[in-house]
Amino acid sequence: MLDHIIDYLYDDHLSLLACALAARPFLASSQSHLFHTFHLARKGDQEYAHYKLFCQENPHLTCYIRSLSIVGTPETKIRYHPIDNPTGRFCACVLSDILSHFPRIENLTLDGIHLECMPSCETTVNPSLRPIKLKSLDLLHIYHYPVDGVPQFIRLLGLFSQLPMVHIACLSLGCTIPLEATVTKEVAKLPLHWEPRIEGLTIAWVNAEDAEFLSHFLVISGSSSTLRRLRIILPLWGDCESFMAVIRASKNLTHFYFDAAHKIGIDVSTIAEEGPLTEDVDVNPAWWRRFGLVSCVSIVTFVVSVILLETSDLYTIEPNVLAFQYMLDQISEGPRNIKTLTIYVRLVADTSYVDIISMGYDWDRLASLVRSTKTFPNLEIVNLILFAEDNTFGDEAAECLRVVYTALHTVGESNTQRKQIFELSCQQGDYDAFTNSN
Repeated sequence: MLDHIIDYLYDDHLSLLACALAARPFLASSQSHLFHTFHLARKGDQEYAHYKLFCQENPHLTCYIRSLSIVGTPETKIRYHPIDNPTGRFCACVLSDILSHFPRIENLTLDGIHLECMPSCETTVNPSLRPIKLKSLDLLHIYHYPVDGVPQFIRLLGLFSQLPMVHIACLSLGCTIPLEATVTKEVAKLPLHWEPRIEGLTIAWVNAEDAEFLSHFLVISGSSSTLRRLRIILPLWGDCESFMAVIRASKNLTHFYFDAAHKIGIDVSTIAEEGPLTEDVDVNPAWWRRFGLVSCVSIVTFVVSVILLETSDLYTIEPNVLAFQYMLDQISEGPRNIKTLTIYVRLVADTSYVDIISMGYDWDRLASLVRSTKTFPNLEIVNLILFAEDNTFGDEAAECLRVVYTALHTVGESNTQRKQIFELSCQQGDYDAFTNSN
C-alpha cells in the first residue's frame, strides 16, 4: 500500500508534504519504507521552497531517505534556486544545502542539472561549497549533463569527498584541447588531498572526446589505481581509441563489462537504404577489433552482450554475426588470466532466429577457444545466457539452448580437461533490468 501511495504522489510535493505531516504517527518501519526514495523534480518556481519546508517541518523523515533523485526537465535543464536568487540557476551552494539534509543517502541521481552560476573553486569563500561528506554514499548517477564544459563538471565531482561508484550517461561536455592540461589545471583547484577513490565506473552513451576526458580524469584524480569495475554501454563507434584509453588508465581492473546489446552501434532504420555495411561505414562493428584489452592484465571477468534484431533480413542480421566473430577475436587476443566469461545473446520476436543461432554464430570456435588451456589457463566457467524478452517464444528459446548446448559439448568431447566449463541458461523478462542486476 505504501508503494502505491508514494507512486501516486510522485512529483506532487505539496501532497507529499501533507503525507509527511500525516505520517508522524506511523511506525518507524513504515516511515522508512515510505520515504526510502525521494524525488526532487522540477515542477514549479516554488519547488525548492516546498523542499525546504518539508525538511524543516519533518527533519526526522530525511534520516529515512536512502535514494535521492534531483531531476530537471529538458526545457529548463533544472533551475532550482533559493528565493533570493534571481538568476534561476541551480547553483552548487543549493546542491550542498539540499544534500546537507540527507545524512544517510546511499544512491544519488543528478539528472539534467545545470551549474552555470557555480563560482570557480579558486575564488569562492562560501563555506557551503566545501566538499560534501556523504559517508554512506555508494552510487552517484549523472545523466544528461548540459554542455557546460570540463571545468564545471570537475567542480561538480569535486563537491563530493568520496565517490565509490559513478554512473555517467549522456555526457556532453564540449571538451577542448588540450584535455590533459585542462583536467590537470581544474583538479588542482579542488580542495587539498581530494581523492574520490572511484571503485566502479559506468560510461553510457558517451562520445569519444568525453571518454578521453574521463581517462585523464581517472589518472589525475588518483582513481586509476582504485578502479576495479568498468562498464561501457553503447559507445559511439567513431573512435574506439578513446575508450581504450579509459581501459589503459585503469591499472587494477578486475571486472570489465562491455554492453553493445541494444543496437551494436548500428542504426537499423538506415541499413536497408544504404545496403550492406562496408569498411567505410563509421558504425561497422569491425571497430570492435580496436577495443583491445591486452593491456589490462588484471581483468578476471569479461562480459559481452549480443543482440538479434527484429528481422531476419540479411543486412540487419549480418552485423550481429560479425559482431559475434569480432567478439571471438577479442577474446582470443585478450588477457590470459580471465576466470569468468559471460556472454548474453538477446533473442527477440523473430521467426527464424533458431536457424540464425544454429548457422550464423561460430559456436565451434567459441568452444575451441575457451577450452584451450593455452589461451585461458585460469578460465573456470563460461556463462552463456540466451535471453528471450517474451515468454511466448519460450519454445524457440529452448530449441536455441539445445542447439547451442549440442554444438558446444560436441567440440568439448575431444578435450577431457574442461568438459564442464559451460553453464547455459535461458532467461525471460526485461533485458535491461536483468543485466543491470548482474
